[in-house]
Amino acid sequence: MYKQSPVPVMDRHVALYRRQMPDQILVHFIQEKKPGEIGDYIPIATEGANTLWTERSCRSETDMQGIIEEICRENLAIAKLPDDALPAGYPTMHFGESIFSGMLGGDIRFIGSDSYTCSGAEPLLKNWDDLPNLRYGMDVPLAQRYFQALRRAVQLAPPDFFFWHFVTIDTLNLAVELRGADSAYLDTVMYPQQLRELMRFGVDYTYWFYEQEQKIIGPHNLAVAEGHSYACEAPYISRPWSSVDAYLLCDSRVYRELGMDYHAEFFRRCGGGLMHTHGVRVLEMMEMIVEIADLTAVQVGRDLKEGLELPLLDLLPALRKMSGDLPLVRCLLWEDEFEQGLREHRLVGGAHYIVRCRTLEADRIKRWMERVYEYRWYD
Repeated sequence: MYKQSPVPVMDRHVALYRRQMPDQILVHFIQEKKPGEIGDYIPIATEGANTLWTERSCRSETDMQGIIEEICRENLAIAKLPDDALPAGYPTMHFGESIFSGMLGGDIRFIGSDSYTCSGAEPLLKNWDDLPNLRYGMDVPLAQRYFQALRRAVQLAPPDFFFWHFVTIDTLNLAVELRGADSAYLDTVMYPQQLRELMRFGVDYTYWFYEQEQKIIGPHNLAVAEGHSYACEAPYISRPWSSVDAYLLCDSRVYRELGMDYHAEFFRRCGGGLMHTHGVRVLEMMEMIVEIADLTAVQVGRDLKEGLELPLLDLLPALRKMSGDLPLVRCLLWEDEFEQGLREHRLVGGAHYIVRCRTLEADRIKRWMERVYEYRWYD
């Protein structure tokens, strides 16, 4: 595996997910992003790549070899860092989230650059009378294309890094894809019963998708872990991850009445799941999200509108109080915030932090990690 001494790190992750580290923390370090970079898992453009965004073919179909090579390089670059990072890749992300419309027969297109593509969909469900006609399965061309690309990724990849599951598009997120954003938000008021029927369909649909993915990447991830329980318990790796993205523009009652129950049923079927959030309303949404019985962890977002972020270090105690002993993962901090939190014991336990650094220096990170191993949070 592209990690020195991976077993102790996997042990620490599993202990976190099993809620056995209430006063301890996991930390991994990343390079501070360059201006214009997108997201926290979109790869950096290779030198000489065409960065112009335009309509293109899906990169996961046209350049899987290049994607796997990029993932290998990225994981090798941080392999010697003595932190809690584990090597991983997301090779099908370039299909974009509108594949959940495309796999039902929707009309989608791909846009992006040489390094990254995403997708957009024309509304597929224009009339609620067509809801009973929605069908999914391996006979749908885009489903065949997606799973063929995923199988190719597994064939090309060495058993040195884990594969992420594709983000699940369900509940109101699925309605936005199939109905269009304007119609989906109006449906919460005008057609709530039909929306519930769509969400019930979505539970079956996304569970089918998760099962098909797990059949392909599950054996690969187990081989990377060499049988370690990390491959069977880790969010992103063995469990689906969903989001409350579409609910950020709604009153909180919309999620409680038209969202929570469907996420709860989906995670129950999958044996657990992770919820992805953004900072826009994370404090408000957290109180509802943590009521989901089979929730494995919550990814805490701090992003607001462009260029602005929540002061996450200051909010950690409130988030921990809301979430009880539920693991908080991918809590993003700048290195000065991390240093302050470590020094002042403000980093809440039972959490996994990603620290953005100006430079990644192995010796410096080794000294930090010595303090991390000794760290105990107290309220």
